[in-house]
Amino acid sequence: AAAMMGRALGGNFGSMPKDGLAGEIQRGEFEVVGTEFIRPTVQLLLQQELLTVTNVYKNLELAKQAWEIMDGDGDSEETSAAQDVNVNMEGLGEGYDEEDESLVYKSDVKVADLTDDALRKWVSTFLLGSP
Repeated sequence: AAAMMGRALGGNFGSMPKDGLAGEIQRGEFEVVGTEFIRPTVQLLLQQELLTVTNVYKNLELAKQAWEIMDGDGDSEETSAAQDVNVNMEGLGEGYDEEDESLVYKSDVKVADLTDDALRKWVSTFLLGSP
């Protein structure tokens, strides 16, 4: 299974069928990443523990770090975009920049923070049963 995963992630599809996950990868529905990212990502994910109320934040942070490793530059797209933005204070309201989509409309809350918080709450509610 690990060899199959490595081939799929590395992009060596050969004559694999166009059905299932392999077909979705061939159609470009998933981003193909280099095999050099597999080992550090798996090592990071192996640090996760059985999900509990006390470790949900740690486990989700490890998952986020793993996602950033697979991104190839150690930085997620949201973080990169947020750092590259010039804030224009002449937008629709104080602190709002119509060119900067990294902030929630009419607030100083970053979209990435809002989505991270929503994920934590979803996991806590639906996987742990404790909102």
